Amino acid sequence: GGFLFERGRAAEAVEAYRRVTELAPGNTTGFNNLGAAFLTMGDLGQAEKAFARSMAIEPDSSAVVNLGTVYYYTGRMEEAAKMYTKAIELAPKDETMWGARGDALWNIPSRRREAVEDYRRAVALAEQSLAINDSRAETWALLGFFYARLDDVERSERYKNRALELGEQLPMVTYFAGLAAAEQGRKQEASQLVRRALEQGYPRLLVEREPALEGIPID
Repeated sequence: GGFLFERGRAAEAVEAYRRVTELAPGNTTGFNNLGAAFLTMGDLGQAEKAFARSMAIEPDSSAVVNLGTVYYYTGRMEEAAKMYTKAIELAPKDETMWGARGDALWNIPSRRREAVEDYRRAVALAEQSLAINDSRAETWALLGFFYARLDDVERSERYKNRALELGEQLPMVTYFAGLAAAEQGRKQEASQLVRRALEQGYPRLLVEREPALEGIPID
């Protein structure tokens, strides 16, 4: 399942992961991986069921944040924020958890100030990660987006460019570079980057449902 999933063959990975859940029905990782494969395919309903099953066995930060992500992409921002809060409680030093909750709160107008505080916390943790290992393109890409949300355009641009230097072939990196460009108001660049991320295998459904890309042409 992992081999297939990493190579963009999510539908085949689903069958392998489904078999894992049959062989080991008490294994949280099997259901979490199954949900991730469904999410990549764009089947949010099946993804939600798999993540919920994983959480029912044992709450794990990965499954919790993944379920929050399903809520996010189905427009249930308050529910997403609650899930991300649980994920933060389980993994308080993970910048992606703080950034995810920031994303949900950003889309709730009355809670945008809270979102800014979450992004600041995510930035602090991500910078600590880079101080230990500055070769992770994904971390540079996340920071590029976080800084854009914090209106630090100079840092956002610098981090975005560094992310692309290190991992331009990685769909997640290209995608978050596109999000940063969109947040900076660079619509043409954002469109080009997001289209490239789609070509690299980033899930189209998630792109189409991302509020930050409203008004950005992807076809």
